[in-house]
Amino acid sequence: MGDVGSGAIGYAVAALTVVSAGMLGLRSQGGLTTGLVMAMIPLAAFMIDSSLTLLRRVRRGERWWTPHTQHAYQVWARHIGHTRVTLAYAVFTLLALLSMRLVTEVRIGFMLCMGAGWYISGAFFWWLIQKTGTRSDGRGR
Repeated sequence: MGDVGSGAIGYAVAALTVVSAGMLGLRSQGGLTTGLVMAMIPLAAFMIDSSLTLLRRVRRGERWWTPHTQHAYQVWARHIGHTRVTLAYAVFTLLALLSMRLVTEVRIGFMLCMGAGWYISGAFFWWLIQKTGTRSDGRGR
């Protein structure tokens, strides 16, 4: 979230996540841990894309703090267009919300496994998108 103005949006999303985690934790049996797990699941697409893209840039020795267009969202949007990618992200997040609703009354261990599975599946899709895309400088992979 390094574009102009998106830093503030990122901080606002983080603050809302913490607040919602507290509220979800109060309503459930597991407390704050359960609330945090539940609040992080809908953010998976953005957390995965930003984290894995940053880690890859650091691993490659790139200047990770400089502007770039290597996020999976950007790579995919160049291939199929922003509208389709935005809809795919919306469906991924909607499925996350629906699955989160299904596990609100289960044990924290199951909820953690479900959250880990969601993030792992998202990481697989990130890898798949990056594998089929090209670098922003046009040299390929």
